[in-house]
Amino acid sequence: MTLFSDAALLKGDYAKMLKNPPGEAEWKKAACDNGSEEAAQAIAKQIFGFQQSLDQKTEKLEVIALSAVGPVKVLGISPMEGDLMRIDGINPVEKKPVAIIQHVEQVSLTFTKTPVEPENPDDDGLKIGYVIFDELTERKKERDASKRKKPRAKSSEKGKSK
Repeated sequence: MTLFSDAALLKGDYAKMLKNPPGEAEWKKAACDNGSEEAAQAIAKQIFGFQQSLDQKTEKLEVIALSAVGPVKVLGISPMEGDLMRIDGINPVEKKPVAIIQHVEQVSLTFTKTPVEPENPDDDGLKIGYVIFDELTERKKERDASKRKKPRAKSSEKGKSK
């Protein structure tokens, strides 16, 4: 699960490919086995679509969620088991970390264009779509690895019982 401290860090194969969103072949390698993973994948695709409308030199994406403490600048969205999602971010007023656990049917996000700050020209905006994509890809790899390990364990147990 993504934690607040590393929610905005890019990892995996797509950390270096910030210009082109993953294609359908890459999405097939991402986990999509429950409601929260399906929702995370749909959110990431919407984020990639929205980012296509940005002028990368002057605009960046900001994703906002509403919580009991007010608006939250979203830094990461992680699918959980079942139909729950964890949304990590910061309260823009207090600059403190916030984590929200929500059912996928209650998730509501606002995408906004904000200017890239002139004092930080390297700020290319939050690439949250890649964070979500990398999380889903890693989950699928872990599931596939555990599925491959289970048959071996069963065959060795059969040998012991004979």
